[in-house]
Amino acid sequence: MGFTLYWRPGTRLPKTELPDDLKRELARLYWDHDGGGRDGSECELTDKDIPGLEKLAAQGVTGAQTLISAIRASDNRVVIWISGPTTPPRRTR
Repeated sequence: MGFTLYWRPGTRLPKTELPDDLKRELARLYWDHDGGGRDGSECELTDKDIPGLEKLAAQGVTGAQTLISAIRASDNRVVIWISGPTTPPRRTR
């Protein structure tokens, strides 16, 4: 067999949150929306994505350089996604 089943915890949000500026830019590129969607499917970024991120960093998009560093430090592979809070907001009366 050529495929392997992997898992990761699903209910915790990671500690590696990125800035909203970068979320808006990447949402346009990878999910075709403005970043306001509650959830986005996971998208893998590799060293092939670094030139585009370098352009964003040169434009002053906060968090782009952080993501470039993360890709390089993680064997040229990270996963990004957009997610809402783990618990729904409380209703107010």
